[in-house]
Amino acid sequence: MSQRWIPARLRNRRFVSLTELNAAIRPLLDDLNTRIMSDYGASRADLFATLERPNLQPLPAEPYIFARWKPS
Repeated sequence: MSQRWIPARLRNRRFVSLTELNAAIRPLLDDLNTRIMSDYGASRADLFATLERPNLQPLPAEPYIFARWKPS
């Protein structure tokens, strides 16, 4: 939904920098995330807080190191 709704709200505006565009998107995104979804009876933010956040795990202490392995 956000892929259509946010650009539709901003379609008649011009932005000269990415910072300016991000500043315009932020309040729209906050509004969308706090809006109650009729199918679920809760907002996206509420569902994240109750379903997703409790299952999050901390990031590993060691950073991921990308490696390519090929047979010799």
